[in-house]
Amino acid sequence: WDLTTNQILPYIDGFNHVSKIAALTDVEISLVRACVQNLVYYGVVTLVPIFQYCAVYSATPKLRQLTRCVGLQRQCMEFCARSSRQLPKVSDLFRMYAGMTYGSTVRDLCRRMRPQELAINERKLVLFGVLEGLIRRVYKYPITLNN
Repeated sequence: WDLTTNQILPYIDGFNHVSKIAALTDVEISLVRACVQNLVYYGVVTLVPIFQYCAVYSATPKLRQLTRCVGLQRQCMEFCARSSRQLPKVSDLFRMYAGMTYGSTVRDLCRRMRPQELAINERKLVLFGVLEGLIRRVYKYPITLNN
């Protein structure tokens, strides 16, 4: 376990999925899956949904903390920046999160808000929001109505 875990750990970054980690490290997918499950069990890593532009997210009540907590603001600005030379404004980050509503995909939000012009990396914005509990993924499931 330890050798395999050490081999895959550098590739666990919040963006790579299990299959990609297996391919990058040349480790069997079943071993990668077992290692990740072990790391989740011990609280070393957290599983997050795969980033997709067609995904829908919704802001949680915890988003209010972004307006109050200076430390959280700083973390968010640094993590979500496209470049370390130009940090995004907290107000722009907050507007992006607040714009995540039911029925609006990340693609719709990016077209409307243009995060690249605001120095925001939208993939990192979503990852930070999910990890900090500022947003949550909204899943759609089809239902059948039997008459």
